[in-house]
Amino acid sequence: MPDMQPGGVARGRPRHRLSHRKLFVIMTALMLCLLLQALDQTMVALAMPRIVASLHGFDLYAWVVTAYVLGSTVLLPIAGRLSDQFGRKHFVLGGVVLFLIGSALSGQAEDMHHLVIFRAIQGAAAGAGITMVYSVVGDLFEPRERAKWGGFFGAVYGFASFAGPTLGGWLADHGPLIEGFITDETRWRWVFYIHLPFGLIAFAVLAVVLPHDLSERVTKERGWAAVGRVDFGGAALSAAATVCLMLALTWTSIDAKGWTSPRVLAGFAAAIGLFSMFLRHEQRTKSEAILPRIFFQIRDFRNAASYGLLVGMVWLSVIFYLPLFLQGVVGQSATSAGIAMLPLTIAQSIYSSGVGYMLRRTGGRYRGWATFGAAVLFLSLFGMTRMGASSPELMVSFLMIMIGIGIGVFMPVTSTLAQIVVPRSMLGAATNSIGYLRSVGQMLGVALVGAIVQTSLGTSATPLATLRSGAKVEGLETALQNGLGAIAVFALLLLVAVRLARNISIFGEETGRSR
Repeated sequence: MPDMQPGGVARGRPRHRLSHRKLFVIMTALMLCLLLQALDQTMVALAMPRIVASLHGFDLYAWVVTAYVLGSTVLLPIAGRLSDQFGRKHFVLGGVVLFLIGSALSGQAEDMHHLVIFRAIQGAAAGAGITMVYSVVGDLFEPRERAKWGGFFGAVYGFASFAGPTLGGWLADHGPLIEGFITDETRWRWVFYIHLPFGLIAFAVLAVVLPHDLSERVTKERGWAAVGRVDFGGAALSAAATVCLMLALTWTSIDAKGWTSPRVLAGFAAAIGLFSMFLRHEQRTKSEAILPRIFFQIRDFRNAASYGLLVGMVWLSVIFYLPLFLQGVVGQSATSAGIAMLPLTIAQSIYSSGVGYMLRRTGGRYRGWATFGAAVLFLSLFGMTRMGASSPELMVSFLMIMIGIGIGVFMPVTSTLAQIVVPRSMLGAATNSIGYLRSVGQMLGVALVGAIVQTSLGTSATPLATLRSGAKVEGLETALQNGLGAIAVFALLLLVAVRLARNISIFGEETGRSR
């Protein structure tokens, strides 16, 4: 158990003192792992029309994405707790291997049903291992350094958000032909195969240089004695609740009755009931709980959890609906819309990378920067609700830059805050719990905004599925303005959460008074 400072803030000294050269190699390999995961999501989105044309099964279009998120979200809290018990390295390496297996199988898929299953394997790999790299940063560095590296990881996602669509589109259209293996119709397979060489490099590097005893284990038992301490009941309840939530959110967009559909309501009811059972189980279990009771007792962890949930609701909703605004309202082509999104992603990358350095000037006191980010995010999203087809492109670009800045500020803050307020032995569980809540927020945000947009469009509007490059959908401008207004409300709630938080340092030192 690490030393604790007043207010429950862990000092969190790393257990290893590695050379700068070895640390650089490790961090490069970890960022490569994250890049594979981030690129995969954006590349597949651009290649999906070609994939559906090749494999057919348009009714399973949404499930190619849903299966990935489901596999990742279910395993995030489970893997985090298990890594605290059995060590971090094997989970990271296992996640990379499983991701490569899922990528290879996805590239060989012969129908949409198989592709959905293989995408679930990729998602499980991301949740069980690849996202564990954030916990590895917590193991390797003191709190003062974690924000800096967390910013670099945020920059990786920012880079992938604009490089992925370009690369995915190019591979789907111009990937190399291999006689008897890849034809003009199946060039999209390169979207999955491209991961294999880079993933093998990352695996080889981490296998050699990443320390085996990286994390401080919760238990000293080995073998079946250690397995017996695993909270299998909590894992099952968490997985079942998440599956029900995902199914209900997915059905809202494909069921004619939307949110009032009997199966949607039944799915939400089951999710609420199972989550309630899960929380009660976690408070009573004698095993090593997936979500330890202490988490619910730490005010600053609750703050970090609220940030993760709300930032997730804002981020994916923005990424998902702004391109639709550019194509369906402004009338841009898909390529032009991708270029128009660059100001947002570049600003997000710059601030994600730089906020760690900026925090050093204030001794790690994050609330001022977080307030700035949330306020900028709310004002820029509110400004987007006033934009339309005739709005100046320069104004739209400026607002996108502001949105990118607002989101970028929170990228390195949320996970770092969660890590410094819990005991080091629970670092993996804390980090993955934040990732889990962020994923739930992404699902909730997109589903809520989607329901608002669909309701605003009404039954007489041109279906969104008919949208083509440069085409404008009747009624879409008002509908998306309403949807962006909902995202602005999410940002306002984020601002309120920040202002209600304590002004502590994410470097592990309390710098303000509780409010």
